[in-house]
Amino acid sequence: MNSTFVFGMCPNRHSAGGGGTKFVNYFSEKLVGRSSFQFSFKNPPDYVLMFDPRHLDFSGNWLSVEVLKELKSRSFDCKYIHRINDIGYPKDRPQEYVDGVIKMGNLADKVVYVSQFVKEYYEDNISTESAVIPNGVDERIFTKRDYSFDKIKLVTHHWSSDPMKGKALYDFIDRKIPIWGNVEFTYIGNPPKGSDFKNTNVIEALNSDDLAAELRKHTIYVSGSEHEPCGMHKLEGVSSGLPIIYNENSGDSYLTADYGIGYLDAERDFEVCLKQMEQKHHFFYNKIVDEFNLYLDVQTDKYLDFILK
Repeated sequence: MNSTFVFGMCPNRHSAGGGGTKFVNYFSEKLVGRSSFQFSFKNPPDYVLMFDPRHLDFSGNWLSVEVLKELKSRSFDCKYIHRINDIGYPKDRPQEYVDGVIKMGNLADKVVYVSQFVKEYYEDNISTESAVIPNGVDERIFTKRDYSFDKIKLVTHHWSSDPMKGKALYDFIDRKIPIWGNVEFTYIGNPPKGSDFKNTNVIEALNSDDLAAELRKHTIYVSGSEHEPCGMHKLEGVSSGLPIIYNENSGDSYLTADYGIGYLDAERDFEVCLKQMEQKHHFFYNKIVDEFNLYLDVQTDKYLDFILK
């Protein structure tokens, strides 16, 4: 296969990034020699991968919907693939973002949704051929910890400070730490707006290697995120060998449901989930070892199968 690819986003390879950044960095490395971050009019690629309808300096996203319209007007012999990874309401994305995603999706030749939740959000407005391919984890970095469970060491990580990322749960855990006594909680990244942690170990955002090493120091991953399209934080936590307690009011909860316990209301349910996790921790760890397979190498192969078919 000698097909060539252009990525419409050129992220910083060494920053603490989200799912899109990690996907592009891994996929472009996998396609080394056949991929670029620049579109050449003289030598157009076979396939163009698009990620966001907006021009975004912070992520290096240059292929906006306006750029796509310009490229399409020139009738190059290439196919446009749109990866859709987020929604609008009830998240804080503006309607202009949603409108742009829909325009880009309908201009594309194929669309990839990162979860069934995202597909259902857009499918009435985008008619393009599509597939659902969730995010994946770099298994070379997020390796499983050796099993041990000497203490409840909770951990989560978020780069966004949006309260919808789990403020209710994390504030609850922080308040309960002195009462529980035998529990630690570490928050990696930017705490939710309005949170004032008193009993939580807060660590600044880390690059992937340092993040993976820090995650493996803990025993249970927690996620309070709501309406999450396909949270990398959960996948990286589980991939590190951490059974998970997660918010069921999240679009991607099905992706980690086999590796932990879900809750609906933090104040009402979380302590019950924690007790259940103490009893089933080794069971869930073994499930992760035996069954977890949401890895970037596997997921990018699925992209290639869908794109090239």
